[in-house]
Amino acid sequence: MRNFFLLVILYLMTLPVQAQSKFKTGSVDIDGDLNQINISANANFGKFRTELSLAYNITESRIDHFHSELHMEPAEIYYALEVSHVCQKPVDDVIEVYKTRRGKGWGRIAKDLGIKPGSDEFHELKERVRQRAGNQDQDDQGDSGKGKKNHGKGKGRNK
Repeated sequence: MRNFFLLVILYLMTLPVQAQSKFKTGSVDIDGDLNQINISANANFGKFRTELSLAYNITESRIDHFHSELHMEPAEIYYALEVSHVCQKPVDDVIEVYKTRRGKGWGRIAKDLGIKPGSDEFHELKERVRQRAGNQDQDDQGDSGKGKKNHGKGKGRNK
């Protein structure tokens, strides 16, 4: 019985690691936020689809295509649209890279599209995902939706 409980505890300890690495963005924070987005989107996919359609000017049928034909998780659809926005490339370009690099993870896909780890684009993407997941810090809540944090030496300082 003791061994059984030990196995259960070990298994439960691996669940957060498995969940965090599902999207393989290269960032534990982004992976966690995408997991939260996925949970919420799966609870009401219709609402999620409508929100994405309006926010990114994409038809709901395209979103359905990504979901049913390409077997993309809702958070992956969202992330593809965000990557498209941040790297200023059509979502079709992102989807083409996704199709060929799917097994390598979203970190590789973003890198292939020009979003390098640690770059301004990477930080913008991370911030947008964080905001979508609803994890805004108390400090960011009242600054008129800017929500950007300073990254690196001297960036974003008031003069």
